[in-house]
Amino acid sequence: MTDAIKEAIDAFEELLNYIENKPVFDKMSDAGCGYIDTYRSDKFDELISRAKKAIGDLKNNS
Repeated sequence: MTDAIKEAIDAFEELLNYIENKPVFDKMSDAGCGYIDTYRSDKFDELISRAKKAIGDLKNNS
């Protein structure tokens, strides 16, 4: 595995960790009380899970 690929994997992993540990959402809805609720859609959570699995597979196979 080249250094560029290792660097890309590390960057993607760091981005995913950031998304998981910070308030990053892709949906908003009216809470009905003048506020909004933010949340992650099932699709967004699925994409995060797939990306984490793919990164893990790459790291384990290199």
